[in-house]
Amino acid sequence: MSVILFQEKQFFRQWYLWIPMVATALLFSWGMFQQLVLGKPWGDHPMSDLGLVLGSLFVYATIGFLGIVHLNTEITQEEVRIVFFPLSRRTIRWDEIAAAHVRKYNPMLEFGGWGLRFGKDGPAYNVSGRLGLELELHDGRKLLIGTNKPEELEAVVKKVTGK
Repeated sequence: MSVILFQEKQFFRQWYLWIPMVATALLFSWGMFQQLVLGKPWGDHPMSDLGLVLGSLFVYATIGFLGIVHLNTEITQEEVRIVFFPLSRRTIRWDEIAAAHVRKYNPMLEFGGWGLRFGKDGPAYNVSGRLGLELELHDGRKLLIGTNKPEELEAVVKKVTGK
């Protein structure tokens, strides 16, 4: 088993993501309580009871999903491992990589946001921030892995690549 030289685990923890999600969940919870428990229709044009329950379940499931989704990056002397749990897993051997460097990027303009995204130059695995490890493969494809530890990541990449 290879020695892990770099490891980073990132979760979606941005307040601007969680406040609206939790507010929506609380709103749906209040609506269900009012309509299903108190028997008082919720709103001027209330949803059916089933619609309200299904809508609430969707909101709760989305919150649960965002709570478990995470990006795990591991670098060894032999490879770069990317796990965007539970959606994707990818391993790239260093002998497949032509160039690697940490760079600043614009998640919205280059990839349309955060998550597992696809831009004009290739995929991005990012959870937060504007810094990432860009890998250019020998076949010309590129990919970007977001990081909150740019200095540590850059030092490990220089150690492994000798550049």
